[in-house]
Amino acid sequence: MTNFWTTLAKPILALAPMAGVTDTAFRQLCKAYGADVIYTEFASADALVYENKKTRAMLAYAPAEQPVVCQIFGHKPEVFFKAVKILEEMGFAGVDINFGCPAYKIVRSGGGVKLMRNLNLCYELVQAACEASSLPVSLKLRASIRRGANTNDKVENSTDEVDAYECNLDVVTALNLVEKIKTCL
Repeated sequence: MTNFWTTLAKPILALAPMAGVTDTAFRQLCKAYGADVIYTEFASADALVYENKKTRAMLAYAPAEQPVVCQIFGHKPEVFFKAVKILEEMGFAGVDINFGCPAYKIVRSGGGVKLMRNLNLCYELVQAACEASSLPVSLKLRASIRRGANTNDKVENSTDEVDAYECNLDVVTALNLVEKIKTCL
C-alpha cells in the first residue's frame, strides 16, 4: 500500500478532526475548497470492534473525500489492533491515535490525554496499530492539561521507545511537542 502522505504537495492543508463537526457533508465541503487530507470525528476503537451502528454511520465517507484519515481513541492494545484492521477494510487512507482529548468522558474511560501518564501503554497502542496494517499512523498529543507543566523530559525519553520500534509511523500531529518528536517523522 502506498503511503499517501508521501504523494502530497507541501505545505499540506488538513482538516482537523472535530467531534460533532467533521461529518461527511462538512468534510466534502472542505475537500472542495482545497483540503488535501480529511480527518473524521474521533471514534471509539471499542465501538468499531463491537460494530456500533452509530459509529459506523459517523465514519461513512464519500470517495471524493480521500485521502481520509480516521482518528480513534481508547486504551486497549488488542482492541486497537482489531479497530485498525477494520479501518483498513473500510478503505481509510490512515489512522490517527488520539492521545490528547481532555474531555472528562474520554479521560474517565482511560483514553485521550490520560494516556500521556502511561507512556508504556501509549507505546503498546502505537505498536498494535502499526502491526495491524500498513496504513500510516499519526498521533494527536497534548503536552499537558495543566498550566505550566513541563513535559520535556517525559517526551524526550518516550521518543527513544518510539524510535526503537520500526513501524509505519509517518506523521505526528503534536500539540506543543513537534520539535521534541522530530525523530518520529
